[in-house]
Amino acid sequence: MITITTATENDLLVLYDIQREAISPPWSYEVFRDEFLRPDSFFCVVFDDKKPSGYCILRHVSDDEGEIFSIAVDKHARRQGFGDALMKMALHHAKGNGLKSIYLEVRESNETAIALYKSSGFETVGRRKNYFDPIQDQPPEDALIMTKVIT
Repeated sequence: MITITTATENDLLVLYDIQREAISPPWSYEVFRDEFLRPDSFFCVVFDDKKPSGYCILRHVSDDEGEIFSIAVDKHARRQGFGDALMKMALHHAKGNGLKSIYLEVRESNETAIALYKSSGFETVGRRKNYFDPIQDQPPEDALIMTKVIT
């Protein structure tokens, strides 16, 4: 059974491990915890049979604008709709809290994430050159800037 709710401090260690496996380079635990504690961040978690299986962080960056700061799903739970469910929860929160638009940056090579964002109504509006640090022996990578107007 899939459940989505606001994350609690009890979820952090499992979600941090998911983040470490999914995000490159990963954040330190301190940065991850500090993001959870920020009053301007909405941190939701998806559970599969009572086990945290992914998260999404939506940060309020102004009165009417938000940023998807991080989203990740456990490697064993991918391709089961958890990312889509997390995005829907974040967008529901955004609309309910008066946000008019949301943006994000994504590695241009991350086709799976780009497909998720496009299916959620995000459009590519720009590029940040060499935004992401290199992965292994690869050069720095551009970020696509994507945005969605909340209706």
